[in-house]
Amino acid sequence: MDLNEALDEARSRAEDLSRRFGVATPPVEAGETLPGAHVLLVRRDGELCLVIGPGYADLPELERDAALAWVLAQADPAKVRSRLGVRETLTALAAVIPLGLVVGLAERFFEVSLLASYPLVGVTAFGALLTASIRKQTFATDRRVAEVCGRATLDAALTRMRREPPPVRGLYRLVAALTPSPEARAARLG
Repeated sequence: MDLNEALDEARSRAEDLSRRFGVATPPVEAGETLPGAHVLLVRRDGELCLVIGPGYADLPELERDAALAWVLAQADPAKVRSRLGVRETLTALAAVIPLGLVVGLAERFFEVSLLASYPLVGVTAFGALLTASIRKQTFATDRRVAEVCGRATLDAALTRMRREPPPVRGLYRLVAALTPSPEARAARLG
């Protein structure tokens, strides 16, 4: 399949999937995507747009559907919540409390000012919250795709991620490290 055929198919599938997800059908265009991602949902002039990457045409049909479904599921923030609730926020921050206690106790017993350590506690707290938020959004999106498209569609995407993990460089490496593994995602769905 060449890129033009892939774009036509993506437009047709995006229309069907958008209707099933209850979101407006975004325009579809060819473009560059992130490493390992064949489809991206981006904002162009305030509107959502699907960007189809060069490797999309080479994917098997079920994996093309999974790539489209996963990004379209995220187009409805009410159905895929990434905001943390009070309980989740407190749980994530509780993981940082021991580090704060160590810094406080070290200051007290060694009579040293560890002001430089407080930014470390702040960065650690931010990392804990970011990780919890990414995990929540990933699991919620997986559940939504499985609900709307069936478990087989999501399993196809997770199998591909296991078989061909995306290359990770730069800032994308941090996001990939915070994202649950395909095994954890499959186990979470049960």
